[in-house]
Amino acid sequence: MRADEGTVARRYARAALLFCNENGGHDGFEAGLRVLVTAFKEQPVVETLLVAPLLRKDRKREVVDEVAKQLRLVPAVARFVKVLVDQGRVGYLASILERFVDLLDQQRGRVRAQVRSATVLPESDRRAVASALSVRFGKQVLCSFAEDESLYGGVVARVGNTIIDSSLKGRLERARKRVRSMES
Repeated sequence: MRADEGTVARRYARAALLFCNENGGHDGFEAGLRVLVTAFKEQPVVETLLVAPLLRKDRKREVVDEVAKQLRLVPAVARFVKVLVDQGRVGYLASILERFVDLLDQQRGRVRAQVRSATVLPESDRRAVASALSVRFGKQVLCSFAEDESLYGGVVARVGNTIIDSSLKGRLERARKRVRSMES
């Protein structure tokens, strides 16, 4: 991430959220940005065109219109991307999306968690983990789950900067540290 990328992303994400607060359509706006970021990853030539200094802004705006039409983006997303084109900020779109989602989550009183487990958790266990995390953080928790065989058992959840380790591997490591501290 470039030094000013966080600042730029935060500023434009905040502006996008304010726009959505006044006009509605948060979910459609977020979905449109996600589709566009994915399209840029799959077809990098489009993003390259939009950041190219030699291409005139009016031509870039035409490219945005065509992409928006093909991807069936809501008009607000197309207008937002045109603002980014005019300001030379299209290269920040992925970071802006991340910040927008963070701000929207804060506004809606929810947090996101990355949960790793030794095996694929059944749906009932996934709901139980999400429920326990919701109680712990006092917010709705949106969990993404991944398998990590190195944990041996249990789960490790990361919510923001907080890590909750209830894995067998973590418990064994903590027990080993206690034994070593008693030996010294």
